[in-house]
Amino acid sequence: KKKSKRHSELTDFKEYLDFNGYKHSADVLSVESGQPTKRVERIDLENSLKIHTGPNAKQVPLLYSIVTSFRTKHE
Repeated sequence: KKKSKRHSELTDFKEYLDFNGYKHSADVLSVESGQPTKRVERIDLENSLKIHTGPNAKQVPLLYSIVTSFRTKHE
């Protein structure tokens, strides 16, 4: 389970890098961390992390949705 959580965290961070134009950094992260070439589906990550997102959430990286969800829970 710990390995699965690490994989989810790296996938979220890679999506963030891609979204913000850091494609080369995202590619290097994938190679150096041993990420599988098959990408995990966003819906699977949302379910795994128990993050509930709105209809427009797919326009931004999941990492942003995670932060928003965390902030909302702690306000």
